[in-house]
Amino acid sequence: MSGAEATKSVKESRVVLVQQMGVSDSNLAGAVHGGTIMKLVDTAGGLAAMKFSGNPVVTAAIDELSFLEPVNLGDLVTVTASVNGVGSTSMEVGVKVETENVLTGEKRHTSTAYLLYVALDSETKQPVDVPRLVCETPEERRRQRQAKARRKARIAKRQAALAARSAGDEAARRRKEAAEARRLAKAAEKAKSAPAAPEAASAKSDHLPDPAKEPATPDREEPDTEGEVRKWRRREKEPVHELVGAGSSASSATDLTKWRRHSR
Repeated sequence: MSGAEATKSVKESRVVLVQQMGVSDSNLAGAVHGGTIMKLVDTAGGLAAMKFSGNPVVTAAIDELSFLEPVNLGDLVTVTASVNGVGSTSMEVGVKVETENVLTGEKRHTSTAYLLYVALDSETKQPVDVPRLVCETPEERRRQRQAKARRKARIAKRQAALAARSAGDEAARRRKEAAEARRLAKAAEKAKSAPAAPEAASAKSDHLPDPAKEPATPDREEPDTEGEVRKWRRREKEPVHELVGAGSSASSATDLTKWRRHSR
């Protein structure tokens, strides 16, 4: 018989855990940490869901966890869990926490919790169907009705959360598009205010020196000796003997003038 056709009663899922609170479970004031109670609640709820489904389970949600009374150091804590209602692959488990003073025998109801578990296939780790729940007493049927009401509220809350997340994603997308549009507008405004390239080149050319007004730079160095003048005269095929006095300053000055005029 498949899991979808199987049925189980509430009492077949019932789990009871009993543990005395020690020093490691409490704070300096002698009160037990809330996290310690939460761990016991989740452990008992998970065991009840595993007993009912016959498969490994994961905690999907905690609808409510109320601390009605403090739990003190040395108290004997009793955690009772059973399945209240089922879906296709999920189970709601109700958990009740009671404490007892082992010296006085005083008992108190300290916490109540409702947890949602999903059954998984042991090999594929995918959700699998769970048996149908059979309620045998008026109390069990009352808890089942309340579980169905909480399931509807849970589904509505989840849908609202998904819608809010989708709206948030859409708003984030619009903000990103608006920011990109502003960036492009600023870039266009900056480009518009910048000077055009030809105008910038013309303005730059106004500061360049005018070649016509600048003295020409000789391609070669001027001769600083009479021997250099003689070499130049030979290249120009002019007789050296035309020099009027080799050491004459007038002759050297004339030759230098002709050399400069030729080199330009």
